[in-house]
Amino acid sequence: MKKSNFEFLKGVNDILYRIAFAAEKNFPDDPNTTLVKLRMFGEASAKHIAKLLDLDLPPTQVDLIRELAKISWVDDSIINIFHMLRKVGNQAVHDYHNDLDDAEMALRLAFRLSIWYYRLIKKDVDFAAPIFVLPDGQQENEYQHQVTELKQALQQALNSNAQTDTELAQNKNQLTALSGYIAILEGKQQETEQQTQDRVNALEAQLQSKEAELAQKTQAERKAYKQEITQRAAARRLDLSEKETRFLIDQQLRDAGWAADTPVLNYANGTRPK
Repeated sequence: MKKSNFEFLKGVNDILYRIAFAAEKNFPDDPNTTLVKLRMFGEASAKHIAKLLDLDLPPTQVDLIRELAKISWVDDSIINIFHMLRKVGNQAVHDYHNDLDDAEMALRLAFRLSIWYYRLIKKDVDFAAPIFVLPDGQQENEYQHQVTELKQALQQALNSNAQTDTELAQNKNQLTALSGYIAILEGKQQETEQQTQDRVNALEAQLQSKEAELAQKTQAERKAYKQEITQRAAARRLDLSEKETRFLIDQQLRDAGWAADTPVLNYANGTRPK
């Protein structure tokens, strides 16, 4: 696999693209890191959507997902994907969950979520989604190329001779973004404190930019913008495969206290209800 499945996010949301690419790059050799990255992907995409809708960000991801779930046009399957990425990502962070099948399904569902996100942001409800190709661990050259490019751009920004306040502000934002992108690509399950801070800073800078954009709109413009987003989002639902749907249902059953693992616990394998 030469190109990322998430290539279409380039220039639309570079933080999401870098996180998704890092998740793919670590699959299949390091499923744990893939799951950790996809947890970040869910958090970053949910926060950006909240800013688009002019919502106040609650303190936790689970609270944010609950707020998004209150919006009538946000499909249940979207909410379920956000919850799944959060839960399996938490397992990866706290319990070193390293399941390859879970990492594959998390990648597939994050891909579905990213298509919905793209259509929402780009006002393109007819965007033809590319066919998902499972990563095969052959992305090392592309990964090294991206890291090298980012580090060169960071060095150039550090050597910049910005003079005006506007130039200084632009240079600071660029440094924040580049440091964050590098941290996203290089960070593993146990990030260094600096990598974590760089990644968080880059996301916060992006969210602040969206806040500034919204603040410039009049109340009527903001209302019209939210209505437009609503219409675009409601125009397309997630078209999940049977396998992807089953994976989400299994997660919900486990949350309710049931033993659910469709690939293993099924009638063909001798499992019977008790």
